[in-house]
Amino acid sequence: MKKRIHGVMRYGLGSTSIFLGGLLIGTAVTALESVCTGQVYVPTLVLILKDSAFSEARAWLLLLLYNVLFILPLTIVFIAVYFGFRTKSLLTWSRRNVVTSKFLLGLFFVLMTLMIVWM
Repeated sequence: MKKRIHGVMRYGLGSTSIFLGGLLIGTAVTALESVCTGQVYVPTLVLILKDSAFSEARAWLLLLLYNVLFILPLTIVFIAVYFGFRTKSLLTWSRRNVVTSKFLLGLFFVLMTLMIVWM
């Protein structure tokens, strides 16, 4: 997926129009990355839409909360880099915690599945 995204970016950056190139890159990268982000996003939307107990306001608040939680890790990494962490330090931390991260992500998916099935 990473190679495809980079290929799209190279192609889009070669466009004669920066606007059209940016539009092409943004659209294509969003479509390609939805393969990853959709694994959590789609079940979340299904859960909200499936339950008639959710008012429209509550559904919007839950969607807002989900999106805030989605960008929270990105914000934490951005702040860490701003205060001096370097790519090498972040990669070392990531490699050291890969098993724990994968386990927690798997547990999250199981809990989401149970919520969708039982709600």
